[in-house]
Amino acid sequence: MPRKKTARKGRRGSRRYFCYLEQNLGIGSGLGKHFYPVIDDFDGELLYYPEIVPVTIDFGRALADTTSDPRRLFDFSPRQFEELVAEIWRKFGYCVELTSPTRDGGRDIIAIKQAEVNLRVLIECKRYATSNRVGVQVVRSLLGVKTDEKATKAILATTSRFTAGAKDLFGRHIWELEPRDFDGVVDWLKLAVSTKSL
Repeated sequence: MPRKKTARKGRRGSRRYFCYLEQNLGIGSGLGKHFYPVIDDFDGELLYYPEIVPVTIDFGRALADTTSDPRRLFDFSPRQFEELVAEIWRKFGYCVELTSPTRDGGRDIIAIKQAEVNLRVLIECKRYATSNRVGVQVVRSLLGVKTDEKATKAILATTSRFTAGAKDLFGRHIWELEPRDFDGVVDWLKLAVSTKSL
């Protein structure tokens, strides 16, 4: 169906709103309208809908603190950990949407990039203590969300580790799911430090 630009660009206080593509799914369908981000017009900041919220942490300071001492990750609240991961992926060159903590739909972050192929990555974050390993049910749930949303890939990022069952499920869906435990998140931090801002 044809899409049209809708007037959703402007400023509201210190928050910036971006243009979206509007698609009317048809009268009587019960689905109403959907708004899609205009990736080509994206200028490096966060896109968000009414349920999408902007990052509020000081990313530069958080990146410096956690890179010098990765154990500082455990000082973050679960929400701050989500914000940190979102900003890491923005640094990687993705358009990043951080979902509302009360309505995240089974994924905390949506990362989109248009390159040689278009990519849509879902990221679920678990800021757990090292003793609280991520189990197979959490991974299975994320796989279901990834399948339902037809995303390119889903990643589960945690400050903890994964159980044997979770690792087995990741191994059986290696091209669809990716685990990032504490060491994997630290690798992201190091890569973000060495990546030039786009």
